[in-house]
Amino acid sequence: MNRITFLDNAYQGKNNWWRYVLTTLITWGVGLILTIIFLMLISVIIYPFTGVNILSETFSSPTNSLSSLIFLGIYYTIVFLLFYLCIRFIHHKKLIGLVNTSSKFNWMKILKGSALWFSILGFILLLNYMIDPTGINVSFNQDTFLLLILCLIIFPIQASLEEIFFRGYLMQGFGLLTKMPVIPLIITSIIFALLHFFNGADETAGIVIVIQMFIFGTTLGIITLGENRLETAMGIHIAYNIFILSILGSSEDMFNGLPSMLTLQPDSIGIPFFIPILILLTIIFWGKRSNLSRIFKNQGKIERFKPKSSFKYINSQDKKIQCFNCNTFNPIKSNYCRKCGVKIKNPQYIENNPTISENCCLNCYTLNPKEAVYCRQCGTKMLNKSPFNSLKDMKCITCHTVNPNEAIYCKYCGTKI
Repeated sequence: MNRITFLDNAYQGKNNWWRYVLTTLITWGVGLILTIIFLMLISVIIYPFTGVNILSETFSSPTNSLSSLIFLGIYYTIVFLLFYLCIRFIHHKKLIGLVNTSSKFNWMKILKGSALWFSILGFILLLNYMIDPTGINVSFNQDTFLLLILCLIIFPIQASLEEIFFRGYLMQGFGLLTKMPVIPLIITSIIFALLHFFNGADETAGIVIVIQMFIFGTTLGIITLGENRLETAMGIHIAYNIFILSILGSSEDMFNGLPSMLTLQPDSIGIPFFIPILILLTIIFWGKRSNLSRIFKNQGKIERFKPKSSFKYINSQDKKIQCFNCNTFNPIKSNYCRKCGVKIKNPQYIENNPTISENCCLNCYTLNPKEAVYCRQCGTKMLNKSPFNSLKDMKCITCHTVNPNEAIYCKYCGTKI
């Protein structure tokens, strides 16, 4: 599979430029306003009993990092909800389309990504301690447990939203403007890095963080494009945020007042940040060099609509829906084309009679020559060499979608087979 179909998901729904501007403003701007209003209401309610003004302490005491962390959790929760509503009602898309090319979220990839990155950072931390024992101080105390609980609640929301927005929403959006996947990768990484400038305790620390976040954002983008899905990058981002705040704190970032198990001294001698990045990419793409090469290849654009004069409509008892953009055959109840993602409007039915000499891919239904080992459309290995007509017994009783022999639930509507 030469195309990065994850970027092709951008063709779903509506993608006018003003929709991206409006969604961004509502998501982050209105989200901030609603967060402030929410904190004002909470302060009014609890002030008579506690004498504490949460909103005032959050903005007037920048050194109160615990209040800033709680504010961050409330803000990102509200922002995530607003972003979801914008995707559904402004872009008319499904959120899952910003995560992967299937209709199912892969939780296991999040766990694997988190475990892998946590292990690499732990190994690098051990090496740093062996190189410079005085550069890392033990700062463990009872407040660390409270911090860890807050991090486990807040950072999965915060990191997941940032990945879906930057590596999903924006990268797919910029992908509509260019044929080269590497261009939206670099653009989104720059934006992602610059927004982290104020995480530093001073200007110098802010510049260092921007450089690190550009490397980190580019790495997450490479993993997303290389795997054709977002879950692994989300897991890595979650693990990174939890590690640098609850496990290894620093005196050079905005959360330097938070309790952590270990504290990294600013003048410590350690292993450069790009070393664990290289280890991470090597492990994930070991033996998958072709997945990385696709990022730098011209994959062309998908033309969304063609003149109606080019359509050929043929009525048949064996009915399939033909995509108006790429002429791909789709299941009868499809809403979007499985090949290019364009919404199928005013569908017409055309004849599709595969011959015995052709085999049907169990993943995307594409007809392949009988000697094919891998599907020519999606790259899935042709495990079942039976012709298309022999798969009729595996059709879903509800939507008549053809499913793999081992399927328990229909891949289209979820009905138990």
